[in-house]
Amino acid sequence: MHVFSSNDESVTGFEDEVTHLSGLIGDYTAAIRNFVLATYPETRFEVLYPHDVNDFEVTRAVNYPDLDWIPANLETLKTENFLYTGDRRMNKSVESIDFPLTRDSPAHSRPT
Repeated sequence: MHVFSSNDESVTGFEDEVTHLSGLIGDYTAAIRNFVLATYPETRFEVLYPHDVNDFEVTRAVNYPDLDWIPANLETLKTENFLYTGDRRMNKSVESIDFPLTRDSPAHSRPT
């Protein structure tokens, strides 16, 4: 497996590694969800995704498991963007706030 030594690396040519690593995160969260649902079937799940911290090609690709974090599995997808806000990067803050909509999450997933 390729070792990503920097967030600035390209994932091009390492699609299998990215799929595998992202899949591990998805499998882990699915296992937690399934364990909880076995006892509490009415449970709803939420992800708080640090969009600002993952604003690099590698971390965007690896740290967001597209196959598991879907509307059918998550009631809410929220983002946080303290770095953008603190640095007064308002366009990036808006991008972060709108991120759940790019993942087909319902509008109520967005922070208000």
